[in-house]
Amino acid sequence: MIKNVDFFVRVILPVELTDGFSVAFGTWLEVRDEDFREAWKTWNAPEYADLAMEGYVANEIEPWNPFPHAMVRAAVRDVE
Repeated sequence: MIKNVDFFVRVILPVELTDGFSVAFGTWLEVRDEDFREAWKTWNAPEYADLAMEGYVANEIEPWNPFPHAMVRAAVRDVE
């Protein structure tokens, strides 16, 4: 949380490339305060496995600059 700004969670953004390649970016997702609080509450609980939320990509990812403020859905894919 950034006071007087908004709520953010760190996510991994997988991007599929050509020829079966992919790359994963660590990025920030701007989320609603309710979603942030749910993530905080369930982080170390069994319910974390079912955590999913929507938000906006909060930073640039080169070379795909259209990503900032793109709405995406994040979900837990691996609890580890």
